[in-house]
This record gives sequence, structure tokens and C-alpha cells, in this order.
Amino acid sequence: MAARNNAQRRVRFKDDAPQGHQNYNGRGAHPQTNNEVSRLRNALQTSEEEKTYLKRRLDHMTKERVSFCHRVHNNKLRINRLEGLLEIRDRQFKDEYAKCYETIAKKESEISHLKKLLQTMEEECKVAQDKKQLNMDDLKEQLH
Repeated sequence: MAARNNAQRRVRFKDDAPQGHQNYNGRGAHPQTNNEVSRLRNALQTSEEEKTYLKRRLDHMTKERVSFCHRVHNNKLRINRLEGLLEIRDRQFKDEYAKCYETIAKKESEISHLKKLLQTMEEECKVAQDKKQLNMDDLKEQLH
């Protein structure tokens, strides 16, 4: 049994492989045991499945990226439109504020003018009443 183990452990070189062996791959490589072949086939199958999974994942992520880029683009356009509307609204508010300010200034000027006019009219009225009182007093003195 020891001799058999030694024979299995013996190192084979590239050109030592028998040409008619079932696991000979034609390139002068070592013949492989069925266990190694099945392990390599399983590894190949697993790597193919992983490759397919990663390809599907890449396709999905590419679609998501394109969708995301479209959303970003559309949101940028929406933001630009809203900023434009805000600028228009601000301009209109400024124009409206300027108009209102002018109107308020005119009305305050009119109010000030009317107050002065009222004050002069009250003074004239008081002067007229004083004159009337004096005339009444003079008439009373003449009648007495």
C-alpha cells in the first residue's frame, strides 16, 4: 500500500501524460481526476451564473442611471422654469410696489395739502366769526 501511495504522489511532468488517457486535454498538461474536473466544471458553472447575474445587475443599474439622469434633467428644467417665474413675480411686485409707493406718496401729499387748507379755512372761519361777533357787539351798542 505504501508503494501505491508513492506512485500516486509521484510528480508527473508535462510530457509524461499518456496520449490516450480520458482526461488528457491535448496540450500536454497533467491528466485531471474526475473530482478535479467536476470541481472545475462547478466553478465554471458558478462563474457563468455569477457573470449572468452581474450582467443583469449592470443592465438594471444602467437603466436606473439613465432614468435618474432623465429625472435630474427634468428637475433642472422645472427649477429653471420656477426661478424664471419667481423673477417675473419679483419684477411685478417691484413694479407694483413702486406704483403703490407713488400712489401713497401722492395721497399723503394731497392729505397734507388738504390739512393745510382745512387749517387756513378754520382760521378764516374763526376770523369771520370774530368779525361777526364784533359787528354784533357794535350793532348792540348802536341800538342801546
